[in-house]
Amino acid sequence: MSYPPGWYPDGNGYKRFWDGEQWRSEVSTGQGFRWRDETVHKPSGPPRSAFERDGVKPAPTIHTRWDSDTNAAGGGCFAVVILFVVTVVVLREAVVALRWPLLVLCAVLAVAVAVAFLRKTELRRSRVLLAGVAACLVAGVAARWGFALHEEARDPDPWEVGELREQLAGIGSGSANPCGHMPEEEWQGLAEHYGGSTCGDTFIEIGDAMSSDTFDDVPMTVVGEEWITGEDGFRERRVTVELGENELGWRWLEAVGEHPHADLYAIRFE
Repeated sequence: MSYPPGWYPDGNGYKRFWDGEQWRSEVSTGQGFRWRDETVHKPSGPPRSAFERDGVKPAPTIHTRWDSDTNAAGGGCFAVVILFVVTVVVLREAVVALRWPLLVLCAVLAVAVAVAFLRKTELRRSRVLLAGVAACLVAGVAARWGFALHEEARDPDPWEVGELREQLAGIGSGSANPCGHMPEEEWQGLAEHYGGSTCGDTFIEIGDAMSSDTFDDVPMTVVGEEWITGEDGFRERRVTVELGENELGWRWLEAVGEHPHADLYAIRFE
C-alpha cells in the first residue's frame, strides 16, 4: 500500500518524513522542531498507518554536519598542530635554520587572513579561515622558538667573563679603572709597558689605546681557578682567563671575587 508524503512516527520516538517511496533523513519531535540526522535508525518498512500522518511539508533543515571541505579544513588544523609538535621535539635544528622563512610565512598568512576577513568573503565563516589563523599562529610560535634556540646555541660567557668584559669596556670608555683591586706590583708592570707613573695614569693610557668595544668579540675562556690567602688572612677566589687574539696583545687576565662580582686583578702579555 502506498502512503502519501508526510510526517509519520518512525518507532524511535520521533517523526520522520516519508516522501511517498522512502524515508528521508529529516526527523522531528512533533513540536515544530526539525533537523537532519543520519544516525537515527530509519524504519525498514513504510509507515504503519495513514491515520498517523502529519501532512505538513518538510521545513528547511538545519545542517549539523560539516561538509567535505570543512572536514578537510578541520583535519588541516589538526595536522598543523601535529607538525608543530614534531618540529619542536624532533626537528630543533630545522626550526633554527628555518626561523626566518617561518616568520615570513606567519606574516603572509596574517595578511591573507585579514584580507579574507575584511572582504567578507565566503571564507570568513569557514573552517579554512580558522585553519589559516591556526597555521599563522603555529608558524609564528615556531619562528619565535627557532630564534630562542638560536640564542641558546650561542654559548653564553661564564659570569666571570661577563664581569671582565664589562670592566674592560669601562676602561676603554674612561669611566672605570681597576686600581682599587689590583696589587701594586701588577699595575707597576703595566706602567713600565704603557708609560704611566701611577695606576690611574697607566689605565688612562690603556684606555687611550683601546675602545669600549675592543674586547666585545675577543674569545675569553676560564682556564684556571684557585683560592688564595692574602696577608690579612682573607681567602678569595682567583680565576685565570685566556684571551683570544686582540689588538693589545694581552694573553691572560686574572680576576678575584665570588659570584656575582669579579674584579680585574692582573693583565699578562705572556
